[in-house]
Amino acid sequence: MTNTKTSDLQSIIQDPVEFIKRLTIRDKEGKNRLFGSVITPEQISILDAIHNNQRVAIIKARQLGCTTLCRAYSFWELYTNRNSMTSALVSNKYNSAIELLKIDKRFHENLPSQLQRTVKVEKRDELIFASNKSSIKAFSGAGAHLRSYTFGTAHISEFDFIPEADELLSNVLASVNEGKLILESTPNYYGSPFH
Repeated sequence: MTNTKTSDLQSIIQDPVEFIKRLTIRDKEGKNRLFGSVITPEQISILDAIHNNQRVAIIKARQLGCTTLCRAYSFWELYTNRNSMTSALVSNKYNSAIELLKIDKRFHENLPSQLQRTVKVEKRDELIFASNKSSIKAFSGAGAHLRSYTFGTAHISEFDFIPEADELLSNVLASVNEGKLILESTPNYYGSPFH
């Protein structure tokens, strides 16, 4: 690999937008596509907000790709980190959390070979990379036991539909401390925890 290719690779790794454009997503028709071929200016604005803030709350409409975008950013942050890091992925239901973790697995499986890392552990609810020992753990929001963990980043999907959301948020804030917290949800009702 020449110096130019190495420097190009480094610039891709360091820039979340450039890295995320190279991730493979599944479109509404079920076809795999590069995120860069469908990413919208609105999604890039959301990426910018996530990248430049430690606490982000996104009120979303359905089917706009916000959850996939949040997974892409969380994946980039964990995957490109030189140090070991644990990332929490929390959804309102366990099966939903597992489905969201499949997005991360797809990201990894379809990365260009120059960006590939070896997977050390792949379970239904966890993914650990060998080189930096970083891991993504999936949890159900209802009764998730997160206090025993320290997370570098946490993404809570469909926060407004999680029973006892206030308690969950308190636990996640204690576990993520100085790390990044991303909440996203479609709205539920007036006066709900997300409201």
